[in-house]
Amino acid sequence: MGRLLDSLKAPSQTYAVEPACDGFVLVADQTHRAEFNALVRELLNRQTDEFVILPVTDGGDGYERAVILPY
Repeated sequence: MGRLLDSLKAPSQTYAVEPACDGFVLVADQTHRAEFNALVRELLNRQTDEFVILPVTDGGDGYERAVILPY
């Protein structure tokens, strides 16, 4: 696994990590919503061949979770 993927799987106060079939899910911590939204936007704009990110919106202009699937 790449360095970015390893860092995303590490414990964070911004989000919780849940296992998923072939990857993992980042779940926003409600008290760090702005930081989580910024992270998801950064990951969406990053060109990488390490993973695919599938964000789930919160119904507004932010995100509540993001599915990360390594290649």
